[in-house]
Amino acid sequence: MEIIKGLNIIIIAVLLISCSKEENNVKYTPIEVKSISDEVHANSFFEMDTFLRLSNTALLGRIEKIIISDSLIYVLDNIPKLVCFDSSGRVKFNINKTGKGPDEFLKLIDFSVDPIHKSLVLLDERQMKVLFFNSENGKFIKNAGIKFYPNNIKMVQDELYFYNPYTNVRDNKYHYSLIMTSLDNSNIERKWIKHDDINRLYFTFTKHHFFTGDEGTYFINRMDNKIYELSENNLKLKYQISGLDFFDMSNIDKSKKNIEVFDDIKKSDKFYSIQNFSECSDYIYFTVHKKNRAYVVLYNKLKKEVEFCSSMLLTKPTKELPLFTSDLMGIKNGKLFGIIEPITIIGMKNHPKTPKLEIFSNSWSDLKVTDNPILVFYSVKNEKIK
Repeated sequence: MEIIKGLNIIIIAVLLISCSKEENNVKYTPIEVKSISDEVHANSFFEMDTFLRLSNTALLGRIEKIIISDSLIYVLDNIPKLVCFDSSGRVKFNINKTGKGPDEFLKLIDFSVDPIHKSLVLLDERQMKVLFFNSENGKFIKNAGIKFYPNNIKMVQDELYFYNPYTNVRDNKYHYSLIMTSLDNSNIERKWIKHDDINRLYFTFTKHHFFTGDEGTYFINRMDNKIYELSENNLKLKYQISGLDFFDMSNIDKSKKNIEVFDDIKKSDKFYSIQNFSECSDYIYFTVHKKNRAYVVLYNKLKKEVEFCSSMLLTKPTKELPLFTSDLMGIKNGKLFGIIEPITIIGMKNHPKTPKLEIFSNSWSDLKVTDNPILVFYSVKNEKIK
């Protein structure tokens, strides 16, 4: 019997070791950038699909984030307030009550939408709490306190994910960059990416670290070249950017202050800060920064190659692409979307060299500089991705 028990222990140990090796050999897709172009003509790759004028009933400040869920458009601005528009651009509801009441906030920095539970969750940084609203009508449901200081929030089914970049609480259990809790924040259920000396530095180059595309929900840590997928209460490495020399935070001088490290990164010849990660079945679009300059990357999933990595997307007004913004904010049903300010459209419409396009004369003839921005959807041309 003792021999059998011993054999069982050995077998279990071998299985555990083999499982550990399998977890370490994570399968992911490399996105290799082989060359960088000084300029690329957006007209060669993109075409405008449609656009939507957002009602002026609730005038927006600078737009910080847009989520499109089902047929509703949720916009967070820097006032801050959250406005929900329907598919026609009409205001459905807005959440803008500031204060210390149960349904009020002091500093709204992020939000998430879960269409399964019809939940809209808002992150109030100053009061360290999460507010829950009905995502279809904006009615307040409840709030829940937080015992740490996250920068971003993402609701996935029955869990809340928090991006927690800084070591600013004493309790070691919160010293992780990604924390998953129950919906009432009463229990920490999982945590990933343990903090190190870098997390004492209070700076960031991007406001958002969770991205939702047509194919899944993703997390990108600060200063990282890896894209993780949030899947079944787990964190899985999905993509890794190669060919671009990223800044190595492990080599920083630990005696330097925040602003000094911040300046070192911006002045270096290294890449940092992946932003606006958008994925559909055919392609991936994102931006990556170096020396305060954004480089746009388009990766073809079907060909498994980068179509371009460019520091400049040139556009010339054509019938297929009368307007374009490289500051794209997301993707929905294979269409990339972004915003264009009225002043840009008015300037182009009045410029003598702009073609007399139908879209200018008919759709935006009454547009004013003070109006809300236009939400524009783009497609990648089929011949570029097939």
